[in-house]
Amino acid sequence: MHQGQNSILAIAGDDETVRLCDVGTEKCVCEFQAHETRVKAVDSFSMEDYCVLVTASNDGFIKMWKLHLNQSDLSSVRIRKLNAKVSPDPTASAVVPEFDPTVRHVFGVSLERLREDGHLVWGVPLVLRHMVEFLDRNGVHQRGLFRLSGSVVRTRQLRLRWDSGERVDLQQEGDVPTIACLLKLFLRELPTPLVPEPQRKELVQSYTEYADEAEMNRSLRGNLCCLPDDNLSILSYLIHFLSRVATHSQSNHMPAENLAMIFGPCIFHVPAGPKMLEEQNVCNALLLHLLRHQSVLFISPHRVPLPLPPQDTVASTPSSSPPPPTLSALSDFEVRLMFNFPLREIFTFFYETRFMSMEHLGQ
Repeated sequence: MHQGQNSILAIAGDDETVRLCDVGTEKCVCEFQAHETRVKAVDSFSMEDYCVLVTASNDGFIKMWKLHLNQSDLSSVRIRKLNAKVSPDPTASAVVPEFDPTVRHVFGVSLERLREDGHLVWGVPLVLRHMVEFLDRNGVHQRGLFRLSGSVVRTRQLRLRWDSGERVDLQQEGDVPTIACLLKLFLRELPTPLVPEPQRKELVQSYTEYADEAEMNRSLRGNLCCLPDDNLSILSYLIHFLSRVATHSQSNHMPAENLAMIFGPCIFHVPAGPKMLEEQNVCNALLLHLLRHQSVLFISPHRVPLPLPPQDTVASTPSSSPPPPTLSALSDFEVRLMFNFPLREIFTFFYETRFMSMEHLGQ
């Protein structure tokens, strides 16, 4: 798009957002959510004193955005939506109701609120665990997993049912593209990102400052330990799942590079600004590093040791216990018991021990 001496490049396609970049400075000057699902098409035309950006998506909308570019400072670009929808579809126009504080929502609420409402099990939100386990069983071989857009209507319906406290049987009612969209939506709508801004900056600093990979990983491990317990549990859970998805890239065409590009904005909420695009690229590269080195940086769920049972049950416990059960197999009692032992202590102990062993082997 051109107006006066200004040239703007509109970028879209990986998600619901449109980014406007100044061609001259190669910096992102503006970002906004254009649709509820992935943007499929972008076009533009110029009027006398403004430009019009046209976007389309399979959410049933073609939208026109009025852009005022005839300014010396493009960082203050003003955007105004001109119109809404083409080819009306009554089912697609359903709107998610406003937040009701009396209902225990699971989307768009903090992890602290989820824990208070009993929606966290073993540090992982129940809705997130259900989606991951469904995709792990049914979606890891599907081509374009996390890239293909799901049904807008189904996405809204399932979200509404979860937010109203209804139990959803994904094996009977779920489909892979829709659940994949909901998983990304859950992460994007967290009020505080999964990796909060202070820890994001520390992780980026460790990733960019160290040339030696061993030193980098040591620093990254230390920064990961500084994450809140629930955030660390969820991040580890997601990283291991996405790593499994990447191992099937020959069938799903989703190698770690693609997954990092898609989940980077979901996990790291980079603040808007002139360097936002540059910083997001660094965060995507950081996520790729975490995926490639997850065996060194994160504890596998199967390696987390079980704490000792209560004193009155020790006598009946066999000396060689089986490996920990999967999340779906845990009873309420087992979940409460396992969380009496802080995850951060397990995480720190495991890696201090492992790192010392590796240093000893290198001598």
